[in-house]
Amino acid sequence: MRRTLPFAIVAVAALAGCGAPPPTPASSSAPETTSVADPISSTDSLCSLDVALVCEQLAGVLYVTVAAEAADADVIALASDLRNAADHEQLPGAVLQREVTTLIAPISEYSTPPPWSTDVLAVDTAQQAADVVESLLAVEDVPGVVMTDARGTWPSVVVDDVATMPAAFAGASALPLFADGGSYQLLSFDDRLRIEHTPRWVAPIAVEAVVALAVAYPEAEVLLEAMAGGEAAPTLYVARLTTTQLAEVEAFLADPAYAGASRTGGVPYVLTTYEGAGATVTGAFGA
Repeated sequence: MRRTLPFAIVAVAALAGCGAPPPTPASSSAPETTSVADPISSTDSLCSLDVALVCEQLAGVLYVTVAAEAADADVIALASDLRNAADHEQLPGAVLQREVTTLIAPISEYSTPPPWSTDVLAVDTAQQAADVVESLLAVEDVPGVVMTDARGTWPSVVVDDVATMPAAFAGASALPLFADGGSYQLLSFDDRLRIEHTPRWVAPIAVEAVVALAVAYPEAEVLLEAMAGGEAAPTLYVARLTTTQLAEVEAFLADPAYAGASRTGGVPYVLTTYEGAGATVTGAFGA
């Protein structure tokens, strides 16, 4: 965006005449200058930029879709300017999102969410908005990640296959956006695999165990749940197990190697079988 800065023109008067007094020597000190802040762009002007493919307002919230081929630098700059403009115009929300170019099964028969999205007003400054988008652009390059949502304070990613979950977790969790934790979910109609990663509570070995269970028992529901956005310690829930599988999972989690799965002690678990009258077993990793 081109910005025009004010400038000063100094006019010098010519002196003429034989008896005119000599000119006053110029001061050696530099003239005083006044710092002028960059003007805040309007959301309308930002929506007219090439990087902004579509702008629409729903229930007062502005949704700005950036083109798939847009340069990273342009997208990051737009995030910063949009944060300032939306705040200045007192919008209830301003969501920046990537253009959808590929339909994703199995949810494509309904609608495909954008590859990534963030509410730039969820952070306090324009720089923070730019930092979030920079992380989102980096997540796009992480193997297996098909969607990332950073519209609130707890980011989440959706992974296309359980086999790519380890690489997706390793790549995304290393980014600043996920420094305090986040959600990692397998793309499916039901809750096949979801991991609420909270670094303050859970060590990476716990995530490895959870993914291993999801691979070994593809019919089971495997959820590492952390309430209140990581404010509470997580619990592992494994459901839809046979009686035999329940015993196998219990033995697997009893491995002493998993005693260090939690920063504060063993991660608790709840295992459920659907066979017979049903049964529930509770315990903790490594115990």
